[in-house]
This record gives sequence, structure tokens and C-alpha cells, in this order.
Amino acid sequence: NERSSAVPEAYRRSAGYGIPAKRVDGNDVVAVLCETRAAVKRARAGEGPFLLECLTYRIRGHARFEPGNYRDNAEVEEWKRKDPLERLRLSMIDAGLIGESELDAIREQVSAEIDEAIELAKQDADTESGDYRDFIFKGPLS
Repeated sequence: NERSSAVPEAYRRSAGYGIPAKRVDGNDVVAVLCETRAAVKRARAGEGPFLLECLTYRIRGHARFEPGNYRDNAEVEEWKRKDPLERLRLSMIDAGLIGESELDAIREQVSAEIDEAIELAKQDADTESGDYRDFIFKGPLS
């Protein structure tokens, strides 16, 4: 921010290092995905690093127990309306890409997978440091 730097926008600072950069609405899931894919493609093509600044807002305090009384309630409520998952849900429904019942089914499936993973983690205390390789995320950037 302005109190800690003469150049408060992180993406502009990268120019001093010869690194291209872009700022994106961090609460727009599709925009973040598109720009991240472009940055990954660029890096994989050997074109070097890229700085992607995703602007977002932390709704809660720094810790679960922190009340966050230092922020204006109206500001927090305004940012809650910009929730990235809710924005994505509404835009997908509005575009006719998915219906509420399909989203409910996905939500239930994800919840079940999380519960299963938690139970598995509780049962398996004998993991090794390299075991993470078995669970590497193979998502939309792969």
C-alpha cells in the first residue's frame, strides 16, 4: 500500500527486474484461471517468469480467533458480495452451463471427499516426507 512503498501495485514493481506482469481481479475465478494458464504457458515455453497480481480481500482476521475489529463492517460486507465462488456459481447458472441441482451434487461430492480425506489422514500416521508425490494435484493447469 501507499504507506509502505512508492509503488504500491506489486505488478508494476516487476518492471525493474525486466519481468512482465499483469494485475487481475482475484475474485474472478475465470480471469485468474485464464491469466494463470497464459503465465504457465509462457514459462513452459522458456520465456521466463511472469508476475500475476491477483487482487482480493481477506474477509476474516489473520487468525480464526481474531475478531478483525480494525476494519469497517460496511467494507467487509461489500467484499463478501464479491465472493469468488458465489460469483462463479451465479455466472455459470446465468450462462446456462450448470443448474442448481448439479451444483448441489458437486458440493455433496466434494464434502464427502473432504470427509474421506480427513478420516484417511487420521488413520495413516506413518506417512513419509516424499508421500506427497502420490497426491499431486492434476488440475486445470496441468
